[in-house]
Amino acid sequence: MRRLFAAGVCIALIVVAIPAVDAVATKGKIYPGIRVGAVALGGMTEDKSRVFLEQHADSFLKQSLVFVRGSKQTSIPLSQIIAFNLEATVSRAREIGHTGNIARQLKERVASRAKGTTSNAAVTVNKDALESLITQAFPEAHLPAKDATFTFVPEAFPALAISDESPGTTIDFNAAGSALQARADVFEN
Repeated sequence: MRRLFAAGVCIALIVVAIPAVDAVATKGKIYPGIRVGAVALGGMTEDKSRVFLEQHADSFLKQSLVFVRGSKQTSIPLSQIIAFNLEATVSRAREIGHTGNIARQLKERVASRAKGTTSNAAVTVNKDALESLITQAFPEAHLPAKDATFTFVPEAFPALAISDESPGTTIDFNAAGSALQARADVFEN
């Protein structure tokens, strides 16, 4: 009976000691196994992870997005339409395994160590700027359709003249912005 009690005490100490040692070892750092997109931040301090993410964001924003319509194409620098909030991104990564109740923290820590945990970057896509830049480059690509209209003909009253409808071409800028944001969230080219 004493051996069973001693074994139970040892197991209880291990169950308490491992998370406590882990918490002390990772205090002030992004928890091991945490990534923002493909960028591994686990084990870094907040300052170091911010600098590391800034390098990735700068590299990402130096690229241009190429739009093609027929034989015409234009390049738009990503820096004109995307903004990264690195403070919020680092804060999100830092919270994983460090906030919430003990059960949540333990669950997040085990998951991060076992298979890794991926968070997204805090990104804003300026959809108005995207729309403006694309319509400047391809004014013919965004022409709303026009319905047929009726006009009274004064010299032939009560006659009505019917103008033809004209088909249009519209671009779904919200879908384009959302697709772009999904790629930027994970620093994916």
